[in-house]
Order: sequence, then structure tokens, then C-alpha cells
Amino acid sequence: MNAIDKRLQKYYETGNYKGFFLKGSDRHYKFFGMTHITFTNGEKEFFASGIFREEAYAKMFDLIDEYLLKE
Repeated sequence: MNAIDKRLQKYYETGNYKGFFLKGSDRHYKFFGMTHITFTNGEKEFFASGIFREEAYAKMFDLIDEYLLKE
């Protein structure tokens, strides 16, 4: 299993990723062909989008990991 599969599996099992959870639901815009997601921990919000849902989640997990490394 590659890294994104493990992170997605962990997210689906717990409902959050390192304290961040999905705000609302993921939105798919047919006109643009993109899926947009928003994650928050109550203080900080992150936005990511991708052609596929898994791509958007992968970008989101990378943003969260980068943010937590800086803290």
C-alpha cells in the first residue's frame, strides 16, 4: 500500500486526519471537472481541489503535514 492509501484509510477509519476534519462535504463541480474540499481543526482552514476526489485528499493531506511540520 502506498502512502496516500494509508493516509486515506486512516482518515476513513477515524473521520479526521491529524486533528483536521472535513468541513461540510466534498463538492464536485461538473463544469470545471474538479472536486473541492475544505478541512479545518476549528482554528485553521485548508482548501484543496483536484480532478479526482483522491487527488484532492492527497493535496489536503500534504498541506496539513506541511503545516504541522512548521509548528
